[in-house]
Amino acid sequence: MKFQYFTFFLNPVANLFEDKREKIEILKEILKTEKPITYKKGSTQLAYVFKRESNNHIVARLGRKSLITRNLSPNEQFQETQEENWPYCEVLFNLDKDPEKGQKIAFAFKSYIFSSPYEQLKGLADEINSHLMMSGYVIAISPVTKEKKFWDLIKENRGKIEKLSLSFNAPNLFNLKNNFNEELKEAQDKLNLNKATIEFENTLGQLSVPEDDELIKQGVEYITKGGGEYSLKIKGRGRKVISSKDNIETKAFDFEDLEIISSTPELLEITIKNIFE
Repeated sequence: MKFQYFTFFLNPVANLFEDKREKIEILKEILKTEKPITYKKGSTQLAYVFKRESNNHIVARLGRKSLITRNLSPNEQFQETQEENWPYCEVLFNLDKDPEKGQKIAFAFKSYIFSSPYEQLKGLADEINSHLMMSGYVIAISPVTKEKKFWDLIKENRGKIEKLSLSFNAPNLFNLKNNFNEELKEAQDKLNLNKATIEFENTLGQLSVPEDDELIKQGVEYITKGGGEYSLKIKGRGRKVISSKDNIETKAFDFEDLEIISSTPELLEITIKNIFE
């Protein structure tokens, strides 16, 4: 199995009713719903189904509705009939409060079901928020990427970069060795923001992105840990945009079915820990 990785943020919003529970507990209650959460993204019918809880982890499934055409028996003249089919992917939530471990999502990557897990997670976040906002919070999800990959892209496209956009979610619990997290927290308190964007542009495609610039360096570190998104607009024929969602961290594991592993609680917990390492 392959998994792609994301982080989630729980940001406060104005609410008439004060919910004094910890925000992680509020989210957990929604994720552990007994009834499937069904919703649409575009024309696609989707459903989230809770399977089990394992310590600070939630094991769930995200599926999409499709139709299969079948032919009936000879006695029924081989008539065509359509049946519902719901292919799904496993999605794991790590709700650990440890800043080095928690607030992460692992999504089983099966391209024949969901070519872009990130888009599906954003749709799920929108649906969760319709419930979560009643308690005074919203969830935002961002991809985890490789910092080295960003700087490789800068080197590969030097002399062709037209615009660099860095978008940051409100402060997470990242254990960074710089003050970027604190500065975002201060801006959040002063401005009541839950997202900030910085753009650098050179319309001739000669934008310089030095690796020793502290603002960019700290911003990229924050984003690649899952704190937001970056995008690069490259000048040339058919101008292309490269973003962090094109370079999501993906890991492969030597088991093929998480459901089989789930039958043993101890093995499931060990496997989940390995997935999130």
